[in-house]
Amino acid sequence: MDKTLPPRVLVATVEVDGLVWFFKLSGASDGVAAHREDFHRFLDSVKFGKPGEATCPTPKGWDTSSRGMQGSFKRFKSLAIPTDTEILDVSVSFLRAPATGIDDEYLKTNLDRWRKQIKLGPISDKDGDDWKDVLSAISIDGVPGLLADITGSVNQHFTPPRPPASASTGPMTEPRFEYSVPDDWTDRGASAFVAQTWTVGENEDAVKISLSFAGGELEDNVNRWRDQVGLGEVASSQFESVEVDGQAGKLFDLVGESRRVIGIVVPQTRLSLFIKMTGPVDKVEGEQAEFMAFVQSLKLK
Repeated sequence: MDKTLPPRVLVATVEVDGLVWFFKLSGASDGVAAHREDFHRFLDSVKFGKPGEATCPTPKGWDTSSRGMQGSFKRFKSLAIPTDTEILDVSVSFLRAPATGIDDEYLKTNLDRWRKQIKLGPISDKDGDDWKDVLSAISIDGVPGLLADITGSVNQHFTPPRPPASASTGPMTEPRFEYSVPDDWTDRGASAFVAQTWTVGENEDAVKISLSFAGGELEDNVNRWRDQVGLGEVASSQFESVEVDGQAGKLFDLVGESRRVIGIVVPQTRLSLFIKMTGPVDKVEGEQAEFMAFVQSLKLK
Protein backbone atom coordinates (compact mmCIF):
# COMPACT_ATOMS: atom_id res chain seq x y z
CA MET A 1 0.00 0.00 0.00
CA ASP A 2 1.16 3.53 -0.79
CA LYS A 3 1.78 4.94 2.68
CA THR A 4 1.48 8.52 1.41
CA LEU A 5 -2.29 8.04 1.05
CA PRO A 6 -4.45 9.42 3.87
CA PRO A 7 -6.71 6.97 5.71
CA ARG A 8 -10.49 7.15 5.34
CA VAL A 9 -13.40 5.56 7.17
CA LEU A 10 -17.09 5.35 6.31
CA VAL A 11 -19.35 4.38 9.20
CA ALA A 12 -23.12 3.92 8.96
CA THR A 13 -24.98 4.05 12.28
CA VAL A 14 -28.59 3.04 12.99
CA GLU A 15 -30.54 2.21 16.14
CA VAL A 16 -32.73 -0.92 16.01
CA ASP A 17 -34.57 -2.57 18.93
CA GLY A 18 -32.39 -1.01 21.62
CA LEU A 19 -29.11 -1.70 19.83
CA VAL A 20 -26.87 0.65 17.85
CA TRP A 21 -25.51 -1.02 14.73
CA PHE A 22 -22.26 0.13 13.11
CA PHE A 23 -21.31 -0.72 9.52
CA LYS A 24 -17.75 0.41 8.84
CA LEU A 25 -15.47 0.50 5.78
CA SER A 26 -11.86 1.53 6.40
CA GLY A 27 -8.63 1.74 4.46
CA ALA A 28 -6.57 4.15 2.38
CA SER A 29 -8.62 6.98 0.87
CA ASP A 30 -8.26 5.85 -2.74
CA GLY A 31 -9.36 2.30 -1.94
CA VAL A 32 -12.35 3.45 0.10
CA ALA A 33 -13.38 5.84 -2.68
CA ALA A 34 -13.15 3.06 -5.28
CA HIS A 35 -15.41 0.78 -3.22
CA ARG A 36 -17.77 3.38 -1.78
CA GLU A 37 -20.64 2.43 -4.08
CA ASP A 38 -20.08 -1.27 -3.29
CA PHE A 39 -20.33 -0.40 0.41
CA HIS A 40 -23.62 1.44 -0.14
CA ARG A 41 -24.99 -1.54 -2.07
CA PHE A 42 -23.94 -3.74 0.84
CA LEU A 43 -25.89 -1.47 3.22
CA ASP A 44 -28.91 -1.71 0.92
CA SER A 45 -28.79 -5.52 1.20
CA VAL A 46 -28.96 -5.58 5.01
CA LYS A 47 -32.15 -6.87 6.65
CA PHE A 48 -32.70 -6.73 10.42
CA GLY A 49 -34.34 -9.63 12.28
CA LYS A 50 -34.72 -10.29 15.99
CA PRO A 51 -32.74 -8.03 18.36
CA GLY A 52 -29.06 -8.68 17.71
CA GLU A 53 -29.71 -10.44 14.42
CA ALA A 54 -29.35 -9.23 10.84
CA THR A 55 -28.88 -10.69 7.38
CA CYS A 56 -25.81 -9.21 5.69
CA PRO A 57 -25.05 -11.05 2.43
CA THR A 58 -21.37 -11.17 1.50
CA PRO A 59 -20.94 -9.32 -1.82
CA LYS A 60 -19.17 -11.02 -4.70
CA GLY A 61 -15.42 -10.49 -4.49
CA TRP A 62 -15.44 -9.85 -0.74
CA ASP A 63 -13.92 -12.32 1.72
CA THR A 64 -15.07 -13.24 5.21
CA SER A 65 -12.77 -12.55 8.16
CA SER A 66 -12.38 -14.23 11.54
CA ARG A 67 -12.30 -11.08 13.67
CA GLY A 68 -14.65 -11.26 16.67
CA MET A 69 -15.03 -9.30 19.89
CA GLN A 70 -13.51 -5.81 20.05
CA GLY A 71 -13.76 -4.45 23.59
CA SER A 72 -17.43 -3.84 24.44
CA PHE A 73 -18.38 -4.15 20.76
CA LYS A 74 -19.53 -7.43 19.27
CA ARG A 75 -18.34 -7.90 15.72
CA PHE A 76 -21.42 -9.43 14.16
CA LYS A 77 -19.65 -9.88 10.83
CA SER A 78 -16.18 -9.18 9.48
CA LEU A 79 -15.41 -8.84 5.78
CA ALA A 80 -12.37 -7.99 3.70
CA ILE A 81 -12.18 -6.38 0.26
CA PRO A 82 -8.97 -7.41 -1.55
CA THR A 83 -7.45 -4.74 -3.80
CA ASP A 84 -4.19 -4.49 -5.73
CA THR A 85 -2.53 -2.46 -2.95
CA GLU A 86 -4.26 -3.40 0.32
CA ILE A 87 -7.13 -5.25 1.99
CA LEU A 88 -9.98 -2.97 3.01
CA ASP A 89 -11.69 -3.83 6.29
CA VAL A 90 -15.49 -4.01 6.56
CA SER A 91 -17.06 -4.64 9.95
CA VAL A 92 -20.61 -5.01 11.24
CA SER A 93 -20.97 -4.59 14.99
CA PHE A 94 -23.50 -3.49 17.56
CA LEU A 95 -23.67 -2.08 21.07
CA ARG A 96 -26.53 -1.52 23.48
CA ALA A 97 -28.09 1.87 22.79
CA PRO A 98 -27.74 4.56 25.47
CA ALA A 99 -30.85 5.65 27.36
CA THR A 100 -30.68 9.02 25.58
CA GLY A 101 -30.58 7.43 22.14
CA ILE A 102 -28.21 8.58 19.40
CA ASP A 103 -27.87 12.20 20.49
CA ASP A 104 -25.08 14.69 19.76
CA GLU A 105 -22.92 13.59 22.68
CA TYR A 106 -23.15 9.94 21.64
CA LEU A 107 -22.25 10.86 18.06
CA LYS A 108 -19.28 12.95 19.21
CA THR A 109 -17.99 10.11 21.38
CA ASN A 110 -18.04 7.70 18.45
CA LEU A 111 -16.62 10.25 16.01
CA ASP A 112 -13.73 10.81 18.42
CA ARG A 113 -13.16 7.04 18.51
CA TRP A 114 -13.02 6.78 14.73
CA ARG A 115 -10.90 9.92 14.44
CA LYS A 116 -8.40 8.48 16.90
CA GLN A 117 -8.10 5.33 14.80
CA ILE A 118 -6.83 7.45 11.89
CA LYS A 119 -4.64 9.66 14.12
CA LEU A 120 -6.89 12.71 14.25
CA GLY A 121 -7.52 14.70 17.40
CA PRO A 122 -10.82 14.76 19.31
CA ILE A 123 -13.68 17.18 18.74
CA SER A 124 -13.43 20.28 20.92
CA ASP A 125 -15.79 23.11 21.88
CA LYS A 126 -13.88 25.32 19.46
CA ASP A 127 -15.20 23.24 16.55
CA GLY A 128 -18.77 24.42 17.17
CA ASP A 129 -21.10 22.55 14.80
CA ASP A 130 -18.38 21.93 12.19
CA TRP A 131 -18.16 18.30 13.30
CA LYS A 132 -21.60 17.67 11.77
CA ASP A 133 -20.22 18.35 8.28
CA VAL A 134 -18.95 14.75 8.11
CA LEU A 135 -22.45 13.34 8.67
CA SER A 136 -25.20 12.64 6.15
CA ALA A 137 -28.59 10.93 6.38
CA ILE A 138 -28.99 7.32 5.26
CA SER A 139 -31.49 4.49 5.64
CA ILE A 140 -30.77 0.79 6.25
CA ASP A 141 -33.69 -1.63 5.87
CA GLY A 142 -36.03 1.33 6.21
CA VAL A 143 -34.43 2.52 9.45
CA PRO A 144 -33.13 6.11 9.33
CA GLY A 145 -29.53 6.60 10.39
CA LEU A 146 -26.36 8.58 9.78
CA LEU A 147 -23.23 8.03 7.70
CA ALA A 148 -19.92 9.44 8.90
CA ASP A 149 -17.20 10.06 6.29
CA ILE A 150 -13.82 10.89 7.84
CA THR A 151 -10.50 11.32 6.04
CA GLY A 152 -7.22 11.56 7.91
CA SER A 153 -4.34 13.92 7.32
CA VAL A 154 -2.38 13.65 4.07
CA ASN A 155 0.84 12.89 5.95
CA GLN A 156 -0.59 9.88 7.78
CA HIS A 157 -1.18 6.35 6.56
CA PHE A 158 -3.61 3.67 7.57
CA THR A 159 -2.54 0.42 9.22
CA PRO A 160 -5.71 -1.63 9.76
CA PRO A 161 -7.14 -2.64 12.07
CA ARG A 162 -5.10 -1.75 15.18
CA PRO A 163 -5.79 1.80 16.46
CA PRO A 164 -2.74 3.99 17.15
CA ALA A 165 -1.36 4.27 20.66
CA SER A 166 -1.85 8.02 20.67
CA ALA A 167 -3.48 10.71 18.57
CA SER A 168 -2.71 14.28 17.72
CA THR A 169 -4.84 16.73 19.68
CA GLY A 170 -3.88 19.90 17.86
CA PRO A 171 -5.57 21.61 14.94
CA MET A 172 -5.30 20.18 11.47
CA THR A 173 -2.01 20.90 9.72
CA GLU A 174 -2.31 21.51 5.98
CA PRO A 175 -0.53 23.70 3.42
CA ARG A 176 -0.38 27.35 4.43
CA PHE A 177 -2.10 30.19 2.60
CA GLU A 178 -1.58 33.82 1.75
CA TYR A 179 -4.67 36.06 1.64
CA SER A 180 -6.17 39.45 2.39
CA VAL A 181 -9.22 39.76 4.64
CA PRO A 182 -11.41 42.76 5.58
CA ASP A 183 -10.69 44.55 8.85
CA ASP A 184 -14.06 43.56 10.33
CA TRP A 185 -13.45 39.81 9.96
CA THR A 186 -12.58 38.39 13.39
CA ASP A 187 -9.86 35.72 13.31
CA ARG A 188 -11.05 32.57 15.09
CA GLY A 189 -7.98 30.49 14.26
CA ALA A 190 -7.81 26.81 13.35
CA SER A 191 -9.40 23.71 14.85
CA ALA A 192 -9.51 19.97 14.29
CA PHE A 193 -11.88 20.48 11.34
CA VAL A 194 -10.82 23.75 9.73
CA ALA A 195 -7.50 25.27 8.70
CA GLN A 196 -8.71 28.82 9.39
CA THR A 197 -11.97 30.51 10.47
CA TRP A 198 -13.24 34.08 10.61
CA THR A 199 -16.56 35.52 11.77
CA VAL A 200 -18.44 38.73 11.02
CA GLY A 201 -21.09 39.85 13.49
CA GLU A 202 -22.22 38.27 16.73
CA ASN A 203 -24.35 35.36 17.98
CA GLU A 204 -27.10 34.10 15.65
CA ASP A 205 -26.46 36.91 13.14
CA ALA A 206 -22.80 35.96 12.73
CA VAL A 207 -21.44 34.99 9.33
CA LYS A 208 -18.67 32.37 9.37
CA ILE A 209 -15.95 32.09 6.73
CA SER A 210 -13.72 29.03 6.75
CA LEU A 211 -10.92 27.25 4.92
CA SER A 212 -10.91 23.49 5.35
CA PHE A 213 -9.76 20.26 3.73
CA ALA A 214 -11.99 17.22 3.31
CA GLY A 215 -12.06 13.93 1.51
CA GLY A 216 -15.02 12.21 -0.05
CA GLU A 217 -16.93 12.87 -3.22
CA LEU A 218 -17.83 16.43 -4.17
CA GLU A 219 -21.58 15.84 -4.37
CA ASP A 220 -21.66 14.09 -0.99
CA ASN A 221 -19.89 16.95 0.77
CA VAL A 222 -22.05 19.64 -0.82
CA ASN A 223 -25.28 17.73 -0.28
CA ARG A 224 -24.54 17.55 3.45
CA TRP A 225 -24.49 21.34 3.50
CA ARG A 226 -27.61 21.54 1.35
CA ASP A 227 -29.38 19.41 3.92
CA GLN A 228 -28.25 21.83 6.64
CA VAL A 229 -30.11 24.69 4.92
CA GLY A 230 -33.15 22.58 4.07
CA LEU A 231 -32.45 21.92 0.39
CA GLY A 232 -32.50 18.71 -1.65
CA GLU A 233 -29.62 17.06 -3.45
CA VAL A 234 -27.81 18.62 -6.40
CA ALA A 235 -25.94 17.22 -9.41
CA SER A 236 -22.40 18.27 -10.31
CA SER A 237 -23.63 19.92 -13.52
CA GLN A 238 -25.28 22.61 -11.39
CA PHE A 239 -21.97 23.97 -10.12
CA GLU A 240 -20.27 27.02 -11.59
CA SER A 241 -16.63 26.77 -12.62
CA VAL A 242 -14.19 29.15 -10.90
CA GLU A 243 -10.43 29.54 -10.45
CA VAL A 244 -8.54 29.97 -7.20
CA ASP A 245 -4.89 30.92 -7.58
CA GLY A 246 -4.99 29.48 -11.09
CA GLN A 247 -6.50 26.17 -9.97
CA ALA A 248 -9.88 24.96 -11.23
CA GLY A 249 -12.70 24.79 -8.72
CA LYS A 250 -16.48 24.59 -8.39
CA LEU A 251 -18.69 27.26 -6.82
CA PHE A 252 -22.03 26.53 -5.19
CA ASP A 253 -24.61 28.94 -3.70
CA LEU A 254 -27.13 27.26 -1.40
CA VAL A 255 -30.02 29.44 -0.22
CA GLY A 256 -32.44 27.98 2.32
CA GLU A 257 -35.39 29.59 4.06
CA SER A 258 -33.24 31.32 6.67
CA ARG A 259 -29.64 30.16 6.07
CA ARG A 260 -27.29 30.43 3.11
CA VAL A 261 -24.00 28.79 2.17
CA ILE A 262 -21.63 30.08 -0.50
CA GLY A 263 -18.68 27.82 -1.08
CA ILE A 264 -15.91 26.93 -3.47
CA VAL A 265 -14.35 23.48 -3.78
CA VAL A 266 -10.81 23.19 -5.18
CA PRO A 267 -9.50 19.61 -5.64
CA GLN A 268 -5.96 19.08 -4.34
CA THR A 269 -3.66 16.05 -4.59
CA ARG A 270 -5.51 13.87 -2.08
CA LEU A 271 -8.11 16.09 -0.41
CA SER A 272 -10.17 19.06 -1.57
CA LEU A 273 -9.97 22.63 -0.30
CA PHE A 274 -13.31 24.08 0.80
CA ILE A 275 -13.71 27.86 0.98
CA LYS A 276 -17.03 28.42 2.66
CA MET A 277 -19.24 31.23 3.98
CA THR A 278 -22.34 30.44 6.04
CA GLY A 279 -24.89 32.50 7.92
CA PRO A 280 -28.32 34.16 7.77
CA VAL A 281 -29.48 34.80 4.20
CA ASP A 282 -29.40 38.60 4.45
CA LYS A 283 -26.06 38.72 6.28
CA VAL A 284 -24.37 36.45 3.74
CA GLU A 285 -25.76 38.63 0.94
CA GLY A 286 -24.19 41.69 2.54
CA GLU A 287 -20.82 39.97 2.85
CA GLN A 288 -20.74 38.32 -0.58
CA ALA A 289 -18.56 40.93 -2.33
CA GLU A 290 -15.99 40.83 0.49
CA PHE A 291 -15.98 37.02 0.38
CA MET A 292 -15.32 36.89 -3.35
CA ALA A 293 -12.54 39.48 -2.98
CA PHE A 294 -11.01 37.25 -0.30
CA VAL A 295 -11.22 34.25 -2.65
CA GLN A 296 -9.46 36.20 -5.41
CA SER A 297 -6.67 37.16 -2.98
CA LEU A 298 -6.08 33.58 -1.83
CA LYS A 299 -2.71 32.06 -2.70
CA LEU A 300 -1.93 28.40 -2.05
CA LYS A 301 1.65 27.76 -0.99
